[in-house]
Amino acid sequence: MFVVCTGKVQKKPVVVNNDKIEIRDMMNTVWTIDHRFGDAAIGVNFIKIVKDFTEDPENFNLDKYPDNTEYKPRA
Repeated sequence: MFVVCTGKVQKKPVVVNNDKIEIRDMMNTVWTIDHRFGDAAIGVNFIKIVKDFTEDPENFNLDKYPDNTEYKPRA
């Protein structure tokens, strides 16, 4: 349903709160979805889970997403 292409993690300057510049680990991604396999509600939830995991894998907890349901096609 998804194709995700990721780049290399690189250190880049980023403007953060209070207009400060900090060096952060950054990675570019490109996403595409085939809409025939599910609607946007499923896709948005999946993207949020992947985002949260990649930003902090050590503290990731899937139980934090109670709306994470399996896709079930209509009969």
